[in-house]
Amino acid sequence: MEKPLFQVAKGEKARSVPIWLMRQAGRYLPEYQAVRAKYGFLEVCQNPELAVEVSLQPWKRFGFDGVILFSDILIPTLAMGVELDFNPGPLIQKPLRSAKDIRALEGSLTQAKNVFESIPYVFQALELLKKEISDSATLIGFCGAPFTVACYLIEGKHSQDFSHVKKMMKESPILLHILLDKLCGLFIEYLKSQVKSGAEVVQVFDTWASLLSTEEYAEFAYPYEKRLVDELKPLAPVILFVKESSKFLNEIKKMEAPIVSIDQSISLEDARTVLGKEVILQGNLDPELLASGTKSDIRRAVQAILTQTQGQVQGRARGQKHIFNLGHGVLPHTPLENVSTLVEEVRGFHV
Repeated sequence: MEKPLFQVAKGEKARSVPIWLMRQAGRYLPEYQAVRAKYGFLEVCQNPELAVEVSLQPWKRFGFDGVILFSDILIPTLAMGVELDFNPGPLIQKPLRSAKDIRALEGSLTQAKNVFESIPYVFQALELLKKEISDSATLIGFCGAPFTVACYLIEGKHSQDFSHVKKMMKESPILLHILLDKLCGLFIEYLKSQVKSGAEVVQVFDTWASLLSTEEYAEFAYPYEKRLVDELKPLAPVILFVKESSKFLNEIKKMEAPIVSIDQSISLEDARTVLGKEVILQGNLDPELLASGTKSDIRRAVQAILTQTQGQVQGRARGQKHIFNLGHGVLPHTPLENVSTLVEEVRGFHV
């Protein structure tokens, strides 16, 4: 059976434009809310059967081309001895702000015979998902980028300004690089294990790159994302998502990621101009438009995006390889009928 998302991710032509959405499983779905009424967030992530159930909910409802594992970018840090909870957002019991904290983290990694012994449920969930969807959809694994995960580990929770992170960047950059290096090594093995467990495509999320200047991105984010991409792309197509990507496109181009997910800060057309015609683009409908726009608004926006990638230009079809997605994740207040309208509009477009 043809799987458009996997075909396009590999650089092949597909009969239709594939679609999946970041955060497609979550709070906007009543079936997810029903699960969460009974179980805590971390409990769902750590129970393979529950993680599978939640991962499949949007696929069963909307028929997306991709099924992404339901988990969290901080889950692999549990293998490093990080004490993690959610209430409702992530809470790090002992934030990492000193050389002593980082050394303790190094000790946890050294002592572990297999850093994933403590998180087998991630790989069990992927194996179960692969059996469930078979060849009906593409299975997507993921991890956070080292910088984004470091932000939570240093700050201890979500923050508007991540002041402790900025302080470390300025006063102890070597210490931050040590942490980023450790996280990068962990995430490389984490994603490799996801691929072995059935993930066909993997995505790296760098949400908090938006905090950085272009110079800071080049120092604290780019080198580690480059390592991740280089290590993984021989094994599976890699999608790189960097929030506020318009600021960093020149650096992202040098990374040579097979697929780049573009947020709504720049048009796909302009991103293509910088990144070149060989890169596969993903994106980039505004999540707020999906949440608050009318059905007509959504249809117009979808057609504008698809025209940029697939439409006629001077009588010739562009036919560029494109995975339809949002510029960021689905917002909790997004109406189900708006998502249905989005999927119908993309499905109705003929390549």
